[in-house]
Amino acid sequence: MLKSTLFSLVLLLLFLSCERDDICDLGTPGTPRLIVRLYDAENPTQFKSVQGYIQEVNKETIQSNLAGDSIAFPMKLSMNSTRYAFVIENSAVGTGTINDTLQFNYHSRTDRYTRRACGIVSEYVLDQNPVTPINTPRWFVRAEILIDTLRNEEQAHLAIYH
Repeated sequence: MLKSTLFSLVLLLLFLSCERDDICDLGTPGTPRLIVRLYDAENPTQFKSVQGYIQEVNKETIQSNLAGDSIAFPMKLSMNSTRYAFVIENSAVGTGTINDTLQFNYHSRTDRYTRRACGIVSEYVLDQNPVTPINTPRWFVRAEILIDTLRNEEQAHLAIYH
């Protein structure tokens, strides 16, 4: 009985000693990813789905699978641009893929301290020219900024027409 009471007392003291800053709620937003919506270049008001994946340049792992008309991926914290290879299944010929490497440009990163347990959240501002094709584009046509500041993941930041 004494051990049980002592254990409960220690547990209660540990719980009461935690401050609000010591716990980061799972719902607390972190540094937002870039949200891209994919549109039909010939009919700019229509979404256009693709199948494939994206992979950060010089990394071996696939960052995200493409299976629809939107995608979200992170930006590099230490640079003003991030390059991704878009590997798209070529439905026109039935087999094979189309590869385009796109550089996403941003500047004026702002770091904001949230709390001790959650750390720092970064916000980015997209450049006026947010996307630069690295190779001769075969899939990518153009990009348009929808929201220039990456503060959250609730709305798309960029439109890509293909």
